[in-house]
This record gives sequence, C-alpha cells and structure tokens, in this order.
Amino acid sequence: MIAFEVHGEPVPMPRPRVASFGGHSHAYTPRGPHVAASEQIAREAKCALGNREPLEGPVEFWLNVYLTPPKSTLKRDWG
Repeated sequence: MIAFEVHGEPVPMPRPRVASFGGHSHAYTPRGPHVAASEQIAREAKCALGNREPLEGPVEFWLNVYLTPPKSTLKRDWG
C-alpha cells in the first residue's frame, strides 16, 4: 500500500475551453491555482512511491477530505 497526505484547501479544476485559431479548434484548460495544487499532489505521490516501479493494472484509490465548515453553516446542517 502507498499512502500520502496533501495539506491545503481543495482547489477546483476549471472547465476546459475551446478556442478556434485559423479554422482549427483547440481544447485547453485555463491555467490557475489548480496547477500548483496538481504539482503538489504529484510531488507527494512521487515521494511516497520512492524508487519503486510505476503501478500497472487496476488500482484501488481511497480519498479522505477534511474540510472546515463555513461559518454561515448551521451545526445541525454539517453532518
């Protein structure tokens, strides 16, 4: 089993955009804070993997996200 933690606030990935240049369409994802978050996740995963070979075949993936409830949320509404 390989386990690692990534600290920080979750960052949503923006929707892909489509632009047309010279009659050709091109899909891209706008750059933003999600890029730094993705790079942080990749660094943590590489560190946890160490010098092992990359995984092949089916992989089971568990994700735990811990959030602080917004101050505007009532306690009875927050699980």
